[in-house]
Amino acid sequence: MKKITLLAAVAIAVLSTSCAKSRTCTCTTATSGGTVTEVYTFDKIHKKNAQEACEQMSNQKTTTVGSSTTTGDKTTCTLK
Repeated sequence: MKKITLLAAVAIAVLSTSCAKSRTCTCTTATSGGTVTEVYTFDKIHKKNAQEACEQMSNQKTTTVGSSTTTGDKTTCTLK
């Protein structure tokens, strides 16, 4: 009986951890003409990996010509 209880406790612990499932990353880009929103779906991915991938999609475009740097559109992405 103790083995069954221990096995059940282990099974519950494993099932309650983060599992690979579909995750959604929403990216918003502020442009001179307004705001653009794009939604990306990651299938069968763990939350930590999806968070890292989503954060990598965030950026700010900069252009350097000579000693002058111009900041362009900024994209901000969040995992939902």
